[in-house]
Amino acid sequence: MQKLTQDESITLERKNSVQKLAQDESITLEQTSQYITECVKPTLIGFLRRYKDSLACWHEEKIDDVEFRKLWTERFNSMYETIKAEVIKRRAPTTSLLEICKDITDDIELKCERRKTKRHLEIETLRTQRFVTTASNKRLRAEIENEATSSQSSSQQSQSSYEPNTDTSEDEIDDLEPTWNIGDFDISAVLVGFRKHSLSLHHQFLPLCNLGKMAINHTFLFDGNDDSKYNCGTSFPPVHLELLSDFNLNEYFYQISNKEHELINDVYYKLATNENGHAEKIVLEHMGNDNLRVCCKVLYNLLQTYTRKVNLQAVDESMYITLSINPFIDVIFGYNCDLSKAGNFTKLEGSSHIKPDIKYSAIIKQHKIDFLVIEVKCPNSNANDDLFKLSIELQILLNRLVNVGIDSPVVFGILVYGFNCDIFKMDLKAPTIYRLIKIRSCFIPRDLNDFDVVRNTLASLSQLYSLVQNEVEKAKKSKSKISKCLTWIREPVIDYKDPDLK
Repeated sequence: MQKLTQDESITLERKNSVQKLAQDESITLEQTSQYITECVKPTLIGFLRRYKDSLACWHEEKIDDVEFRKLWTERFNSMYETIKAEVIKRRAPTTSLLEICKDITDDIELKCERRKTKRHLEIETLRTQRFVTTASNKRLRAEIENEATSSQSSSQQSQSSYEPNTDTSEDEIDDLEPTWNIGDFDISAVLVGFRKHSLSLHHQFLPLCNLGKMAINHTFLFDGNDDSKYNCGTSFPPVHLELLSDFNLNEYFYQISNKEHELINDVYYKLATNENGHAEKIVLEHMGNDNLRVCCKVLYNLLQTYTRKVNLQAVDESMYITLSINPFIDVIFGYNCDLSKAGNFTKLEGSSHIKPDIKYSAIIKQHKIDFLVIEVKCPNSNANDDLFKLSIELQILLNRLVNVGIDSPVVFGILVYGFNCDIFKMDLKAPTIYRLIKIRSCFIPRDLNDFDVVRNTLASLSQLYSLVQNEVEKAKKSKSKISKCLTWIREPVIDYKDPDLK
């Protein structure tokens, strides 16, 4: 048998010694063997540097540099004895050794704290959700019982003018702070009072308008273009201007550029003089201009419908979306966008039965989250608009964002009724106060003679695109585990398909 050289003998002894190491789930025998065989002069500090992360994951409690040295000599004793001449000289730990030991103990402590915090947050989340659900159910039952035992007023009396009461008790606003105040004016109290009035009508089986049904679900409609008087019985005269300013309607406000304005005018003029071919040619000539690309693509898509003189008054909802809605949104929301689109028959995330006509979603914290929903009623539809359905959808969207840990989320909706198009956003201003705010309105062209409305529609949807993208980016950057709004949210009390609400 060939005699081994001294180096080969040492290497063999090292490999044999590796097999005698104590079992360690974080630092495997293979890893240790690799370290020993690769290093000419393996040292404790080199070992700690190399397997810093593994050691941090392995330990459950803090240890100091003395214990690390003890670990090295005891757990790797046979290996240490074999190579101790080249490895460690007994001396006080160097500064670098102390530093790396401290780094590992800090990592161990951090990981332990994260595990404890995660467990604590999970428990608190479950407790909070149970508490909120129980409190909401108890309060609703109490309201129903109180209304049932109160004296029955006549139908004429029940539908008399609602007088807002700003002295609403704290109990009526669910004992949650903060409330929505502008100066000394308590807007939350007014809204809760309007909700109580709507509940009274509902318990007497009297018909409710959309505003009343939404109020029962804790949603309140505001229109930035007026004083919102019809929405909750008061025009908030003391704080009217401050209220409109609080809606922040000018955020990402968009107006088309002069070049876009000129392009639309040129196309509109050609269409008005029956030069449809020239109109399309003008669009194609400007398609290569980056500043006009979105406008050109929208115009080109619309021309494919309107130059064929399709009777939009006669098509069904699905075809109307394809011919008149998609030419706008497929371009604007398909350009450098993080959102994915889903069409009809796709359920809302977080709902087992609600299906919007169109929705846009993004992945947030490994969850698919909807940020924008669109409800459409074609021009020949005899049904009412889907405002109440849209309010429920946005409430579900908002709740889902809060449940995944997003603070102060905002979601968006588009309501198309015939050729009219309203754009909304919803936020949580205070506990149980869902604000449904109309941002702006625009129109879908009826025919070639109505093509000039494209200017405002393009600007309105471009503003919406920026708003939605901003919320998606904020949600993706969020690192919070539990939203500060978690106790503010409520599930819808009544459904848009409730037969008693028709």
